[in-house]
Amino acid sequence: MTPKNIVKALKEKITLKQAQTAIEALLSQGLLKKENNKIVQAPFKITSSNGIEDIYLQANHKKMSLMAAQALEENFSERAFQGLTIAINPKHVLEVKKDLSRIIQDLQEKYNNDPEAQIVCRFNLQCFPVADTRKV
Repeated sequence: MTPKNIVKALKEKITLKQAQTAIEALLSQGLLKKENNKIVQAPFKITSSNGIEDIYLQANHKKMSLMAAQALEENFSERAFQGLTIAINPKHVLEVKKDLSRIIQDLQEKYNNDPEAQIVCRFNLQCFPVADTRKV
């Protein structure tokens, strides 16, 4: 993968210089590696500070949610949007959050580090109250 290919793959949302800088940063952090004169993804597992209020993590979640909204315009065969709105007992919220974390871990273990991977996908799972009868 070359910087030029990355710019094309990202539909020219970044510049060539930004792609070069990103590659250098990812190489220096060990997230990419050089193999047979090619730059490839290094085997790794990234986790976030689950449950910790972090301003940078919140900004990332906001950005990814906006990207998800934009993805509604993309080819239907390459995206999946599902939703569920139900009433639950507040004492189950922590359990639901653990279930969502487990789903993400399962996806990561099953599909991460695939040597034949050709696309990058983002998985968003959200759980937030849309109504709260405790406050009525």
